[in-house]
Amino acid sequence: MPDRTLPDHPSLEQYRKQAKELHSGAAAGTPAALERIRRHHPGFRHAGSDPFRALHLADAQLVLAREHGYESWPEFAKHSSKSRVLIGMAGTVRERSSTQR
Repeated sequence: MPDRTLPDHPSLEQYRKQAKELHSGAAAGTPAALERIRRHHPGFRHAGSDPFRALHLADAQLVLAREHGYESWPEFAKHSSKSRVLIGMAGTVRERSSTQR
């Protein structure tokens, strides 16, 4: 079960910013950031604090994807983008149906 859920209008740009913040937090040794990475990144589950200094942005993106229940960042990004498109289409359909009455 995911730790987090996508909002109704997910912003991939916002998640990219969150990944950068997580990456910076890990590099600084922030306990909350290190715990999130240990919990969701298979390569860092049993790591001490030193390996986190070598963490890449892609690792932080993987953590965000896994927190939301996805296996990878590309899968998460694709779903996030698709959700925005579908929600936008639904709004257009609602607008059209209300003007046709």
